[in-house]
Formats: sequence, structure tokens, C-alpha cells
Amino acid sequence: MSTMGELADQVEVCTKNGIGITFQTLVGHDRGSFPLKHGNCFSIKCDNEWEYRIVNFVVENLEEALRRGCLEYPIEILPLDKSLAVIVDSRIPDNWFTDRYCEVCCPEDLLPVNQQMRKIRARARVEEFIIKIDAMEMVRHDLNKQPDFHTDKEKEDFIEKEKKLREDWTIIEETGVTMANSEYMDDELTVVCAEDIAMEAESFNEENK
Repeated sequence: MSTMGELADQVEVCTKNGIGITFQTLVGHDRGSFPLKHGNCFSIKCDNEWEYRIVNFVVENLEEALRRGCLEYPIEILPLDKSLAVIVDSRIPDNWFTDRYCEVCCPEDLLPVNQQMRKIRARARVEEFIIKIDAMEMVRHDLNKQPDFHTDKEKEDFIEKEKKLREDWTIIEETGVTMANSEYMDDELTVVCAEDIAMEAESFNEENK
């Protein structure tokens, strides 16, 4: 088992010195007080000429820390692979880092385990709703046939099924909107699926008013 000193030596060997920003995205974000929770992604050039995309920090926070003089180059970073890295500089307070790695820049296999698990759970929820929608579509198809009623009981059962289907679609619509707007639904495929669920449910409710 490695001692604390050995582990510290390993981190020191692995880290690089970032010496300047080389690239940043230009997405508009609401500005509030620093540190910002959301901002633009960026890349840093190291003193060994390598360049890394940073996945645990936003450029606005870095620029503000440099402007205030509480941070200066070089900045300590830890590469995750040949093109991605995280800032690990101990001069920066914890609340200036992002809560999670940028999932646009960072591939899923390099995300922290808790983020990978969250994405898996989100996809599973969407798949469950798709299965529910498929089942409800079959019910809707059967109801749209408008059968001939031989008894009052058959008519009552039909009306009850229609009512239940509308209620289910309303729940699906509300859930789809909630999922699509959730801050945790930043996986693009999952968001698209959730939005489709909401739109399909809204369409059904419009048709059956």
C-alpha cells in the first residue's frame, strides 16, 4: 500500500504547468457573483507545449481569479488523457471548481463514477417512459376503433379506459417536460428523448380535448 508521501509524489510527477489559455467557447451565460456555476469551456497550453481541454473549471472563473491576483501562472493541472485535463491547483478554493466534469468535452468513460451512474439512470428512466408510451399507443389504437357497444357496461368500460388514457398522457407530458428541463439531464440524447415524450403527450392531449 502506498504511503501519503508516495501518493503525493505520484501526483506531482503526473501534473503539468498550465501557462495560458489557447481556446475558449463563446456561449452566453447569465452572469452573477463569482464564482460562477456555469460558464465557457477552454483549453490551456502547458510549458511542455501540450494543450489540454479543461473539464472541471469554467474560463470566466479562471480569468476572474487571475484578475484578482489570487492566482497566477503557472497553474497546476492533471491530465486525464492526451487532450483532457482537470485543474488541481491548491491555491483555488473548492467552490470555484465546477460541481461535475463538462459532459460535452469529456467522454463518458473519463467521467467520475457518480456522473456515469447518473447518466445511466437518466437513460433508463427515458427507456421506461418509451416502453410506457408504446403500451399506451396500443391502447389508444384500440380505443380509436370506436367499437359498437352491445351493453351499457361495454360503453362504461370504454369511457373509463379513455379517461384513464388521458390521465396517463397528462402525467407523461408533465414528466417529459420536467425531465427535459432538469439540470441533471445534460446528456443530449436523453434530453431529446424527454422532449419527444413531452411533445407526443401534448399532441395526444390536443387531439383528444
